[in-house]
Amino acid sequence: MRSIALKRADVIVGVDTHKAEHVGFAIDGLGGDLGELQVLAVPSGYTELLAWADSFGPVHAFGVEGTGSYGSGLAKFLRRHGRKVIECSRPPRAGERRGNGKSDAIDAEHAARQVLAGKATTTPKLADGAIEALRLLKIGPLQQGHHPLPQALRRPRDLQPPPPGHHGAGGTARRLRLPLDNL
Repeated sequence: MRSIALKRADVIVGVDTHKAEHVGFAIDGLGGDLGELQVLAVPSGYTELLAWADSFGPVHAFGVEGTGSYGSGLAKFLRRHGRKVIECSRPPRAGERRGNGKSDAIDAEHAARQVLAGKATTTPKLADGAIEALRLLKIGPLQQGHHPLPQALRRPRDLQPPPPGHHGAGGTARRLRLPLDNL
């Protein structure tokens, strides 16, 4: 774990990411607080966060939590704009924080300070190429609600055969209804 030598004019931004919004916290190269900003987790919010960070001076790096989940869009956006993105681990749970409490701004500040201290050094995965294409083929239908098996599993009565001697309308036995033809 090595720290980085920065000047006061350098800026590090930590970002606590969530599904609908992200919170950024900026510190200078010596650890002084510069400010915080909450933005929507959409491209216009990413643009706002980047412009806000640049308003403090040259940005050394962005420490982003959850670059493999809620922060993936932001991480891709920042890389496309030539910015250094570092994956930060989440801070300790509230019970482990020794009275510091929990807020999104505190979590974002924690991410920035991890980068400054040299504790966070991992470059996030690019999430492109052949592996990402295979992952999207696997989870894409599930995320869009098009995979038939989970729908069937939500209705257990449809997975059970009819009781002996049970006849549905029209005198025919009820059949097992599994939409497997779309698999």
